[in-house]
Amino acid sequence: MASGGTVFATPDQKAVLIWTWLGRDPEDTNEFKKQWHDVLDPEGVKRYYWLYDEGELDLDPDMLERSFEPAYLGVHPDLQGKGYGGHLFKSSLNYFDERGYEAPYILASTRRSAKLYCPLLGFHHHKEVFAAESDLIPVAVYLKKNK
Repeated sequence: MASGGTVFATPDQKAVLIWTWLGRDPEDTNEFKKQWHDVLDPEGVKRYYWLYDEGELDLDPDMLERSFEPAYLGVHPDLQGKGYGGHLFKSSLNYFDERGYEAPYILASTRRSAKLYCPLLGFHHHKEVFAAESDLIPVAVYLKKNK
């Protein structure tokens, strides 16, 4: 992958989890950004970067070389809520831990998934991001790894 990342899938390929490397060099980052532009279109890309700004993530620059982030999780609609995503997350985190890498945060798309992933994966609720101040439902929930 141009991002230096890794793709994990369940044996039946009904769920896929893509991790990207946070320590990628500028050349790779530019290629990765081009791929996101193709997938998300310019408005989607703006939203993607806005989420990171709003999440107020403070990452240790010295740790970036050994850090990954989950970029995309997709589970077949008929199998959502049955543990496929959790299984992929847990096994991929173990994979990175065994190799000396870490995932300092996860961006969950719903409160429900955040509530599930926190105890399962060893993360805690960091911050909810709302599209507007009057919104009651967050557009993203940031989870940070427990120390």
